[in-house]
Amino acid sequence: SKPLHLFADARSTPPRIAAILVAHGRAWYTDMEPSQSVMQCFEARSDKQICGLELLSIALGLSTWTHLLAGRKLKIWSDNVGAEKATSKGSSRAWDHSCIIHCMWTFFALHGIEVWIERVPTESNLADLPSREEYALLDKLHVHKSVPLLLPCFENPASWEALKIDGAFL
Repeated sequence: SKPLHLFADARSTPPRIAAILVAHGRAWYTDMEPSQSVMQCFEARSDKQICGLELLSIALGLSTWTHLLAGRKLKIWSDNVGAEKATSKGSSRAWDHSCIIHCMWTFFALHGIEVWIERVPTESNLADLPSREEYALLDKLHVHKSVPLLLPCFENPASWEALKIDGAFL
């Protein structure tokens, strides 16, 4: 079967994550501001947490469209080299990023999703628009809005700390 395509993007200031799913000849978008509890889980860095936010934008797409992704082939498109490489590798040198990535790969395994991670130039990343809260073109193209959902394994700091994900995907 043909793969579905998930485009993910984030903005650091103020923090915002977004994703677009292209599947079955249709497209959906979702976006949200990450909770303060999630933002406080990130280690202090000078990059305004952009790599972690980019990873969370992938998690947002997975969480929001689980019902469409299960048992399918999925290409994930990211314009952030760090998020792309760490997700492909399955780990990161940063603990907080590794926690998100661990949850992603567990999600893929539990839902039978075959995954490819690809790089997309920023100017070609469809998810750039909702991450910037620019919706006019999406509306004009009849891209459907989905209610954002971030599963507990990605949002709950206790899940990150202990990598306890039992039941978090159900």
